[in-house]
Amino acid sequence: QNPDVLYAAWKNPWASDTTPKVGRGTPPYGRTDWEIYSVDDQFASLAVHPANGDPIFGAGMSLGVFKGVYDSKAGDYAWAQINNGINAVIVYDVAIDPSDATHFLAGTLLGLYEKKGTGSWARLLSDDTRSLEFHPSDSQTFYAGLKLPYLAKTVDGGLTWSYTNVGGEVNDIAIDTSSTDTIFIAADKPGQILKSTDGGATFATVLGGVNQSGEEYDFNVVAIDPNDPKHVFAGGGNFYSPWDLGDLWESKDGGVNWSRTGLKNVIVNALLIDPRDSAVMYAGCGDGFGADVPIYKSTDGGKEWVPSYEGIPGLVKGLNDVWGSSG
Repeated sequence: QNPDVLYAAWKNPWASDTTPKVGRGTPPYGRTDWEIYSVDDQFASLAVHPANGDPIFGAGMSLGVFKGVYDSKAGDYAWAQINNGINAVIVYDVAIDPSDATHFLAGTLLGLYEKKGTGSWARLLSDDTRSLEFHPSDSQTFYAGLKLPYLAKTVDGGLTWSYTNVGGEVNDIAIDTSSTDTIFIAADKPGQILKSTDGGATFATVLGGVNQSGEEYDFNVVAIDPNDPKHVFAGGGNFYSPWDLGDLWESKDGGVNWSRTGLKNVIVNALLIDPRDSAVMYAGCGDGFGADVPIYKSTDGGKEWVPSYEGIPGLVKGLNDVWGSSG
């Protein structure tokens, strides 16, 4: 309608205010000729309604399509996502309430989302959320591991939060079901396993990520044996550059002492322990450049591991067929 009016979208990663912005400019487009508005997501492109200049639409980098309508009373645009649910966003982790199978949490690049029953997804945190864990017996209490070096905790269903600085990104969280104040987290930058005995208020490092070649790596997963809370596993390795192999470690005394399992010199990203038989375990492995063996299985509690991915489409049998305690 008015080709003199220009719109621009950007995000400045070097500024003190890194909130994504949309600007509306008029001639001569000088410093004082732009109205600046904050938005929830960085826009890759913009489109303006051709008939009246309002609304405008933004294609978000992480949260899908937004529609913005100008509110003259507020002097700002009101933005709403117009894609359903939490489509068009990177999801790092999902947690299911142990007390309610219809209560979900999703940790995403653009924050923590919650869904209850047939309701819609609601965002509880705007911070990049990498890991999640519900309290084993209290649906109102859950933890969120952030890309920022913090573990976030709520005891009132997300209304209020407390934050503990843990020194690195929180990639995974494990809670002792027999003593719920005992929490293990897997962190990176630097790679370490940390333990709390006071419900996440304070942490101490119990294991550092150093492989058999002396190279440091990040921890990606920590898991507690469902049949023995003193039996803890931790796996790591650098999925992205700088690419470094890791190991799967185990502790039989609640994190005091650690030793390598038979799964060594691989990048361990995920671990599942069969709740019916703790000797049966599955490890998700691999790096960002492709994996020789993406899934390993152990039937003896982690001493020996064999590939276990036949039938998954698009994967080629790897070079390393068996990893053992002497491998």
